[in-house]
Order: sequence, then C-alpha cells, then structure tokens
Amino acid sequence: MSASSISENDAFNEGAKLWIIKNDPNLNWWKKLDIHSKYLLSENYLKKERSTVFELQTIINATNLKISKSSLAQNHLLLGTEDHFLNKWILLWSDLNETELADLICETTSQLKTDTIRLFSNSEILKKLQTRPTASSLNISYIENT
Repeated sequence: MSASSISENDAFNEGAKLWIIKNDPNLNWWKKLDIHSKYLLSENYLKKERSTVFELQTIINATNLKISKSSLAQNHLLLGTEDHFLNKWILLWSDLNETELADLICETTSQLKTDTIRLFSNSEILKKLQTRPTASSLNISYIENT
C-alpha cells in the first residue's frame, strides 16, 4: 500500500478512480464535492432506500436468484461520478467505525476492481488499512477533511 498526502489544490485532479468521504453535509470537503457535482450528494443524502420493484421481486422469486447484501449496505452509498469529476465513483459512508470503514474500502475496491482511491478524511484510517493484506496493492491519496 502506498499512501500520499495531497494538497487542497490537487483534490479534484486525476489520480484516483474511487473517492471516499463521510456522508456529512457539515464537512467542508463534502460541501465542495456537492457544489462541483451540481448537488449530486445533496440529492442522494435525503433519499430513502427504495424497496425492490414488484416485477423485479417476482422475477427474483421465480428464478430462486440469491441476492446478497453487504452487512454494511445501509451505511454507504456508491455514486457514479464520471460526468462530474476526473474519477469514476464517490463512496459516501456514515455510522461506521474505523475497522468497519476499512472493511468497506477493501470490499468496495475489490468489487470495483480498482486500486486507486482518494480519501477525504483524517489519516487515521490509513493505519487500519495497513493491517489488511487485501489493501496492500492500494494506491491511496488523501486529504484531511476539515
């Protein structure tokens, strides 16, 4: 795992496919990301989880399809942001401790098959990620979230 601090001026530059930030509208970087994405974060902040559409649920039941949900599913939201930033996704998380966040980051990077991430948070999470063998191939840039 390689980690490097970046300056505020480089926060929105290329270099990471997945950006990760706590879903908290009171955070300075959350506000900046929201404005630059034309309020994409705000739009999704207040949305309630939708139930599965009846027709889709019927197909799932008829085919005995197994649907798996992450144990952390209610605590994060992944947004496609290629139209807004020089990345592919933003992962918004809430109500997770550092261990759970490290688990979420490892799970998400594995599923998305990406090894470049940008953290908009305090650098403490890096210590948790360093203990994960699955995080050894990650290239992490981070900026303190104030």
